[in-house]
Amino acid sequence: MSSEKPAPAPLLSDPDRAAHSPVPGQPQVVTGAGSTPIGDRMVSGSGSMVLQAGVINPAVPIRNIQMKFAVLVGLIQVGDVNNRDIVETVLNLLVGGEFDLEMNFIIQDSESIGCMVDLLSHCEVTCQAEVWSMFTAILRKSVRNLQTSTEVGLIQQVLSKLSSVDDMIADLLVDMLGVMASYSITVKELKLLFSMLRGDNGIWPRHSIKLLSVLNLMPQRHGPDTFFNFPGRSAAAIALPPIAKWPYQNGFTLNTWFRQDPLNNINVDKDKPYLYCFRTSKGIGYSAHFVGNCLIVTSLKSKGKGFQHCVKYDFQPRKWYMISIVHIYNRWRNSEIRCYVNGQLVSYGDMAWHVNTNDSYDKCFLGSSETADANRVFCGQLGAVYVFSEALNPAQIFAIHQLGPGYKSTFKFKSESDIHLAEHHKQVLYDGKLANSISFTYNAKATDAQLCLESSPRENASNFVHSPHALMLQDVKAIVTHSIHSAIHSIGGIQVLFPLFSQLDYTQLNDSSVDTTVCATLLAFLVELLKSSVAMQEQMLGGKGFLVIGYLLEKSSRVHVTRAVLEQFLSFAKYLDGLTHGAPLLKQLCDHVLFNAAIWIHTPAKVQLSLYTYLSAEFIGTSTIYSTIRRVGTVLQLMYTLKYYYWASNPLECSGITPKGLDGPRPSQKEIVSLRAFMLLFLKQLILKDRGVKEDELQSILNYLLTMHEDDNIHDVLQLLVALMSEHPASMIPAFDQRNGIRVICKLLASKTESIRVQALKVLGYFLKHLGHKRKVEIMHTHSLFTLLGERLMIHTNTVSVTTYNTLYEILTEQVCTQVVHKPHPEPDSTVKIQNPMILKVVSTLLKSCSPSPELMEVKTLFLSDMIKLFSSSRENRRCLLQCSVWQDWMFSLGYINPKSPEEQKIAEMVYNIFRILLYHAIKYEWGGWRVWVDTLSIAHSKVTYEAHKEYLAKMYEEYQRQEEENIKKGKKGSVSTISGLSATPAPVVNGNLEIRELDDHSQTQTPESEAEYGEGGGVDSRNLLAEGGVEMKGPNGEALTPREQGSGERVEVLDLLVDIKAEKVEATEVKLDDLDLSPEGTGLGGGGIGGGRMGNGPLVEVDSLLDSAYCVVVRKLNGDHSNLVPKDDTVVTGAGPGTMEDDGNMGPLITLADEKDSVPNNNGFLFSKVDEKLLPALAATDPLVPPSPDQPLSSGPVHSSTCPSDDLSLLAHMTSCGGSDLSQAHGGLPEDGPLNIQSPLADISSIAQRESQAAEIQGYTEVEVPSGADREAAGGKAGGDAASTTSDTERSDDGKDKEMKKIQTTATTQALRGRTQLERDLRVDLGFRGMMTEPMTEEQRRQFSPGPRTTMFRIPEFKWSPMHQRLLTDLLFALESDVHLWRSHSTKSVMDFVNSNENIIFVHNTIHLISQMVDNIIIACGGILPLLSAATSPSVSVAHCYGGGVDPQKGSKSEEVTPVPGGGGTGVEVRSVPTQTNPSTVPSLLCFLPQSPLMFKDQMQQDVIMVLKFPSNSPVTHVAANTLPHLSVPAAVTVTCSRLFAVNRWHNTVGLRGAPGYSLEQAHHLPIEMDPLIANNSGVSKRQITDLVDQSIQINTHCFVVTADNRYILVCGFWDKSFRVYSTETGKLTQIVFGHWDVVTCLARSESYIGGDCYIVSGSRDATLLLWYWSGRHHIIGDNPNNSDYPAPRAVLTGHDHEVVCVSVCAELGLVISGAKEGPCLVHTITGDLLRALEGPELCLRPRLISVSSEGHCIICYERGRFCNFSINGKLLAQMEVNDSTRAILLSSDGQNLVTGGDNGVVEVWQACDFKQLYIYPGCDAGIRAMDLSHDQRTLITGMASGSIVAFNIDFNRWHYEHQNRY
Repeated sequence: MSSEKPAPAPLLSDPDRAAHSPVPGQPQVVTGAGSTPIGDRMVSGSGSMVLQAGVINPAVPIRNIQMKFAVLVGLIQVGDVNNRDIVETVLNLLVGGEFDLEMNFIIQDSESIGCMVDLLSHCEVTCQAEVWSMFTAILRKSVRNLQTSTEVGLIQQVLSKLSSVDDMIADLLVDMLGVMASYSITVKELKLLFSMLRGDNGIWPRHSIKLLSVLNLMPQRHGPDTFFNFPGRSAAAIALPPIAKWPYQNGFTLNTWFRQDPLNNINVDKDKPYLYCFRTSKGIGYSAHFVGNCLIVTSLKSKGKGFQHCVKYDFQPRKWYMISIVHIYNRWRNSEIRCYVNGQLVSYGDMAWHVNTNDSYDKCFLGSSETADANRVFCGQLGAVYVFSEALNPAQIFAIHQLGPGYKSTFKFKSESDIHLAEHHKQVLYDGKLANSISFTYNAKATDAQLCLESSPRENASNFVHSPHALMLQDVKAIVTHSIHSAIHSIGGIQVLFPLFSQLDYTQLNDSSVDTTVCATLLAFLVELLKSSVAMQEQMLGGKGFLVIGYLLEKSSRVHVTRAVLEQFLSFAKYLDGLTHGAPLLKQLCDHVLFNAAIWIHTPAKVQLSLYTYLSAEFIGTSTIYSTIRRVGTVLQLMYTLKYYYWASNPLECSGITPKGLDGPRPSQKEIVSLRAFMLLFLKQLILKDRGVKEDELQSILNYLLTMHEDDNIHDVLQLLVALMSEHPASMIPAFDQRNGIRVICKLLASKTESIRVQALKVLGYFLKHLGHKRKVEIMHTHSLFTLLGERLMIHTNTVSVTTYNTLYEILTEQVCTQVVHKPHPEPDSTVKIQNPMILKVVSTLLKSCSPSPELMEVKTLFLSDMIKLFSSSRENRRCLLQCSVWQDWMFSLGYINPKSPEEQKIAEMVYNIFRILLYHAIKYEWGGWRVWVDTLSIAHSKVTYEAHKEYLAKMYEEYQRQEEENIKKGKKGSVSTISGLSATPAPVVNGNLEIRELDDHSQTQTPESEAEYGEGGGVDSRNLLAEGGVEMKGPNGEALTPREQGSGERVEVLDLLVDIKAEKVEATEVKLDDLDLSPEGTGLGGGGIGGGRMGNGPLVEVDSLLDSAYCVVVRKLNGDHSNLVPKDDTVVTGAGPGTMEDDGNMGPLITLADEKDSVPNNNGFLFSKVDEKLLPALAATDPLVPPSPDQPLSSGPVHSSTCPSDDLSLLAHMTSCGGSDLSQAHGGLPEDGPLNIQSPLADISSIAQRESQAAEIQGYTEVEVPSGADREAAGGKAGGDAASTTSDTERSDDGKDKEMKKIQTTATTQALRGRTQLERDLRVDLGFRGMMTEPMTEEQRRQFSPGPRTTMFRIPEFKWSPMHQRLLTDLLFALESDVHLWRSHSTKSVMDFVNSNENIIFVHNTIHLISQMVDNIIIACGGILPLLSAATSPSVSVAHCYGGGVDPQKGSKSEEVTPVPGGGGTGVEVRSVPTQTNPSTVPSLLCFLPQSPLMFKDQMQQDVIMVLKFPSNSPVTHVAANTLPHLSVPAAVTVTCSRLFAVNRWHNTVGLRGAPGYSLEQAHHLPIEMDPLIANNSGVSKRQITDLVDQSIQINTHCFVVTADNRYILVCGFWDKSFRVYSTETGKLTQIVFGHWDVVTCLARSESYIGGDCYIVSGSRDATLLLWYWSGRHHIIGDNPNNSDYPAPRAVLTGHDHEVVCVSVCAELGLVISGAKEGPCLVHTITGDLLRALEGPELCLRPRLISVSSEGHCIICYERGRFCNFSINGKLLAQMEVNDSTRAILLSSDGQNLVTGGDNGVVEVWQACDFKQLYIYPGCDAGIRAMDLSHDQRTLITGMASGSIVAFNIDFNRWHYEHQNRY
């Protein structure tokens, strides 16, 4: 394209050529924009005449670029040119010749850009697209083109047109905007861009989403923001002044950033552009130039002779590089040269570079050789240039590179850079060495027009002959650009991006879909900003940016949270991880975004997996992050997340937790489980990485497990708990104990899932393993938790798996592992010890309770095998079990008395083996071990006899069945088989059959005593020890019988009692009531019912001792006595009565069962355990029970007999029937006060029982215990109709824990209760209460009413030897004989030697007792009567007393010592009134003028001018601060001149004399102001001169300085490094430098001071912002932390201006800051940074220059050209005026009523502030007024003059007061 010429080019390329005449008939040419029609002609905006379309005046040459474009527009409109011609013509016009993308692409005339934009609006879309495409290409090609486009405001022009262009053009414009915005963007342009992104009504503006891509390009800035631009023309260079002597002694280093920007790519190899040249007039010296892509470093030691070093590095054009050329000087050997590129060494070698000459280096240039011809000038850009007088080391050079290309300061202040630096880099950069070694430095910011100001520290020695400043020649320019960081800071900081996140769900115009790339684009821009700026990070932190973003992401659609969004967050987290100061922001990011489940739950599973994989691996793996995030808070947050968001099963139904995360798509359950695994892994590492768990962290985990009830939601968290317990027990166990973690275990053991139960057992195992013994006893034994353990495990299962057993085995031996073992565990060796022996009983109980199965047999075999190995291999293990109480009971229950299969035989043999091992150990090693043998015999006897008892019952039942069958064969009707006396509800019958169902056995509640002693009742294996059954009565057709039907005289046959007595426990039954009549007729005399029952269809009611009743019926049936079993029509069927007791005289002996270990005291009740006798009156109708003689015959009175079978059966019948309906016959139902009179009969029964038990003692009857077993509750409630067999056996405390089990004592006595009294009916009411409830019972009622014992009346007979006893004895004797055989076979010792040996004393002692006891039993068994051997052997003793543990006979549990708790009431708290000393109120000290007496104005001869003080310097006094309060150490009027020379002029308080009668100045001892002696004597000017270089573009005025209230410090702004500084007025030294702005600070202001000197400082800048700082009067620094004075942070950032801030005023009392920008307007902010309003002045009041605000809320603003406005702080314009003066200083009196002004006219004027009424004009001065201030008493006005002097005026505002004027 560059080689072709457009057709119309000759028309426009020759400006002197006359235009062609218009062609007739052709359309007329119209001009471009800016023309105005006048008749038939048009006049352009510039005043030139434009002919009608098609008419070109040949007399007017086309020289102006605007005219050329206008002609082209006309041709386009008439259609004379095609698109190709238009494109080429436009490009040619831009470059001022023939366009070529390689040879000629520099824009020559900036006006052509605006013309091009206007022209393109007349072109077709395709033409526009081609032009914009080529234009973007030439912008990328050259920085000069970018700068030219920036200067003409192209960004603003394009943005204004963007909304109306075609989509294709919009894409190209956005691309072009990205290129330009990354180069430079102003505050105004950025504001416009953001305004175009603001959506409305849920719709993005047109093309706004495309415009978002510009944001991503903005931070991609690779060069400095200020630089020198070299055009590449002849003599275009920077000329340095002559250098007297080159610094070579320590070597030297040149360092700069450069970018080659050649004019074309053709002559690159021919040109030799010089980077620098430092030579003398003779041509010797140092230089560096480019040849192609290489840099040649030259040292000419004489004309044409020297050394060169080639830096072989491929320097590409249009890329920024940092070059560091180090010359190392060695005096005695060869010198060296080292070249670094971008901080890295790329080339080095020996080089004798030193030039030995005394001539000055007067041919020094940057960007050119000394000849400065076109081929040797640099074309491109240079950053700051440094020449160091030392050879820098690699660490220094690398650190300088870290500062970036934009650095241009002097390495003196750590806080000067906004780039994050590592601490070691800061140490290298700011240790003072670099700053002190700077020989000279130049940068584009420190310039004044074409003058480059040398900017090295003032204290460094100068090497120049004269002035050190350089000069930019030809078109070399200092370019200042505005980065996005500066611009976005000026419009409000990073917070301006947040509203864009609220528009994520906005749709595009005419498109209903949501763009999901917006969020990623915004985040990419945000992250880039944060990575590149420390200030942005501080803004993000202070504004809680990630909290806002997280909240907005929650509220928006989750489709925006994509993988790209996650990557942005993660990349920033990784970046922050590497920052030393990044912890707070990283914490914010984690808390509000990364850990915020509401953001991520609905995202794709892969996105979530990436997040949690990162968190659990890379994230937590770094120590920085671990120390950053809040541990406890994070754990709590993650547990909350798992509960409410990442649940595997919905927790609403079971756990009652309302889940979250249901309002969108969720990952599948499998994915959720995977995500939870990573989250828990992260949680685990978070906890374990430090010193273990904290209690609050563990509490959150425990709370989760307690409140969640779904196994899927619990399992993995429980595994985490197991892992934590395993890996860090040191912290977990105490915390687990402290937070009552055992509750969680108990809850989880009731889970339906075995895996949950197993994991809970694992937790328990680890807990017990690491718990101290004392604490273990306190927790587990005191509260019977081992018993509870077994009960909870069996709630939802009827078997024990190998897996569960393995875990219990781990707890037993405390060899717990995290792995769940499903196969039999490895065999224990000799090192395995039993640590928790109660587990043995738990396992045994579980095995007893399980249903028979092959798996159960396997577990039982494994259990017994383990015990054999454990006991065989360890004496401690044997002793551990022997110390347990009644261990034989549950050990026997594991075996079979009468095995019926090989498997049972094997089990029995293993049990015998265990007994052999333990008994042998007891006899041989333990004192009193013979007692173990005695106990074993006793317990074995109970087991054998009970087995015989069951067989006897079975035979009786078989006989009953046989007789029934015979009756049926004989044609007889089956007799009534109703069984009554069990409860208020009878047993239903189905087709004459009793239905019996097996129930779970939960009756053996253990007391703390029994838990501690390992005791248990007589429960044995279901196969051979106890029977348990359930009976359900139904009618002939299967329906349940109602009480009326059963009691109406209908005969019901018992055809089959489906109970296998040999396989069931005789304890309780469940009866199903399909229907129950609770009417009075059904419960009274006439109803014939069997008493009250529980209402409802089909509830299951537990019936007590049903088998006892069945047994009673069977016995009577066998005896042929049926009369008492057949009820009459009007009576209630009962199972026993007086007649029955008399007739049943031939029954066999009654057997009572003892299945508790503890003896029961005699004063216990017969039926009710331990009832307070004070509450139980005697039963009057019952005769006292007197023990009869053995031969006393039966009578109608009470009978006690142990020999009459009939009596025994009568007792059994009575015990199972006395609660029947005959107790309620007399009164036909419950009394009205039934529930209130339930205690009286209990007392009677208790009294009878007590006396009966005493009588039994007299008779010598054997007493044994029967456990009540009342800890289980029937599903439908309990019936309480058996007065003799129903009792309350369990009481529960308020917190629901079981109290001590009550025990009942039974004797082999009979009694006949003869009358039925009202008290008996009350008893019926009591005992039948629960069955007659019409509403479900409450928990409290269940505690108060319990059905009592459910065990069979079974008495252990006298001891007899059985095969079991023989087997035990045989095994034991065989083991003992083994030792005796060894004694006998000994070669040297006799048997007696062994017997008498001390080693065998225990063995012999126990063996003797064993033999003695055995012989005694044999004699008794043979019928001999011999006495018992001894009590011990008695059998700009109760079982419980056999070994260990005393029992309290009153409580039945081990006695405990209780420590009393002091004080029932609260302790008194003494409240003392402590006097406190409060600080004085921080009320600002207002310089208020007190009203004076009118008499003092009597003398009107006062002089206006007090004094004139001329300083030696003629520099204008531009700032005056009169801090004259007497209490100050140095009251003074501080003045500062434009040359930054300040003076502390002492103030003398002579004002009090003035105004008095007869006063004159001559009488005063001193003038009010005394010149600073250092200035006056010219002796210490160095202490008064601020030498630091300021930006030369700043006009020094009164706003550039602030003096603190104590006159000790001066704050100065205007420095080119964007800082303002604090200097001491005493020494003149810099004490603090403050950075924070992004451009030169232009103005400062101070508020009124608080007590102590504290005040607000406000700084305004060219970056269009203001920063509010806090001055500490105590520490004399900006900020309140003296330890961080290098990095003070502003209290607020005030934004809203578009241009440079030029004036500001702050009022602390009002809390307001009022500021004015160069182009207006004035803004009102609060001191917290909120923008309140703009103060809009009249039409001509546009550019504010001075602002003063009063505490009364009036704001005086002085605009350009002497225009004044008075505003209220509410924005109302109160007054305005215009003065004929260029005002430079204004001042309000302390009361805000008067205004003083002064300006270039040198006249001080006083105005009334409210309406600008002129009050007074002082005499004019010979110089302009630049500054002014008032003394503290408002009596002296001090003005700073342009002539370098100050004038003190006598001023008295009171004389202009309205009162004074009216009176005087």
